[in-house]
Amino acid sequence: MEEMQERSTLVINNLSSSVGQRTILSDISFSVLSGEILWIKGPSGSGKTRLLRAIASLDDISSGSISLNNSTPKQLGPSWRSQITYVHQQRIPLPGTPSELYFQAQKFKSQRDRIGRNPTRGDLPHIAAELGLEQSVLLQPWSELSGGQAQRCQLAIAISLQPAVLLLDEPTSALDQESTIKVERLLKHLVLGNRSGHHTHQSSPFPTNNSSATNNTTVAAAAAAAVVWVSHDPSQPVRVGGKILNLPLGNITAAATPPVSPEKPLNNNNYNNHTPESLPPTAIAFPSSRFGDPYNPRSDTGRSFESETGLV
Repeated sequence: MEEMQERSTLVINNLSSSVGQRTILSDISFSVLSGEILWIKGPSGSGKTRLLRAIASLDDISSGSISLNNSTPKQLGPSWRSQITYVHQQRIPLPGTPSELYFQAQKFKSQRDRIGRNPTRGDLPHIAAELGLEQSVLLQPWSELSGGQAQRCQLAIAISLQPAVLLLDEPTSALDQESTIKVERLLKHLVLGNRSGHHTHQSSPFPTNNSSATNNTTVAAAAAAAVVWVSHDPSQPVRVGGKILNLPLGNITAAATPPVSPEKPLNNNNYNNHTPESLPPTAIAFPSSRFGDPYNPRSDTGRSFESETGLV
């Protein structure tokens, strides 16, 4: 079994953020370790999305500091966004298919640099299956997917890239109850670093160096992630557990202890059966507006494709 990675620590210290003359966030402080979930709760307009975007270095802050393992975004440069994943709440008009987006992320230098340091990545088709998606959905154009399918595909891509920190903006807002429970179960396993279980292999449309991956294989536990999760559903923290950051005040409370119930093993077969050439990098944030040529360092939009999508 591979050694577990050291726990990552995200620290927010006295963060404030403004839009024009209006202060959205004021003196917010908290820390999250890998293996922990921090829920962001608060009324509309209290700065929940703004906080996630600030952590992802997509929006500026007025004062305060953000650090990951004692390094700031400025110190880490492009690698900051290769370690922190931000998944938007709203459906984004993306080109191509989910599988194309998954592999397109590999073409950015900061993403490729992660492969050498951490060559183990999640298997997108099997993670998608855990979320109740057929593998064929990954090959359909984004425009043909339902709202719930698109939301789960975005989440599956983010999880499969195994970031140190996962920023989720209402990732179940378009889902029915059954799909919501599947998302919660998978994220609990992600946070706990629990990816072991017996599985049945499904054929994958993605390249792998082991097309005859073993069935019923116990996969070594992967490194846990830190999750910062925005939700308007008051029952989610109760079901999943974790701490709650209440905006706009910024006070932290403990979520109720989730009930203990038997959980179906995750079908995460073949997590570790990819070659470096077929592995994606570790972070992706889905774009909030249109973008230009992904292979051009500066697109015609005035902002780089990398900064528009959170890929640097």
